[in-house]
Amino acid sequence: ERRATLIGGWISCAVGVLLAAGMVVAALVRNSGNISAAAQELDISRPSFHDLLKKHGIDAAAFRPSAGTR
Repeated sequence: ERRATLIGGWISCAVGVLLAAGMVVAALVRNSGNISAAAQELDISRPSFHDLLKKHGIDAAAFRPSAGTR
């Protein structure tokens, strides 16, 4: 039973991490890579948003339109 609890807790933690990363990515997509707008949408500070980007290895620049498509 203890092992099941540990595994269940790990799964819950992993799901939470994936959900957080997904929310960050979705906000970046909706805001074309604009960090300030994405942070505001998620109701967190810009520095906290930068922390999430770093934690999840997400590059906001990848969500910005390239120069040729503006």
